[in-house]
Amino acid sequence: MTGPRYELFSMLAQAAMHDMGVALIPPFLILRELHEKRLVIASISALPSNKAYHLMIPERKVESASLTAFRDWLVNQAHDYSLPQDKEQALV
Repeated sequence: MTGPRYELFSMLAQAAMHDMGVALIPPFLILRELHEKRLVIASISALPSNKAYHLMIPERKVESASLTAFRDWLVNQAHDYSLPQDKEQALV
């Protein structure tokens, strides 16, 4: 994987707010940024999981073709890792 990597979610949020890319950040860590519209949730779709990531982008970039393509790719990739819907299957 190329490009910058950040050790902290706060650094990742700052990078996304400064047009350096998209960020996968737990929303409870960026509630202020979401409330102030400095970041937006790129997709409201949620995949079943006991853990979650959220794709966040600045509101002015929501219509970006490259971000839409990235979001679609990410959802397709994540689909392969979703947990079984049946609780009994999940325990196996």
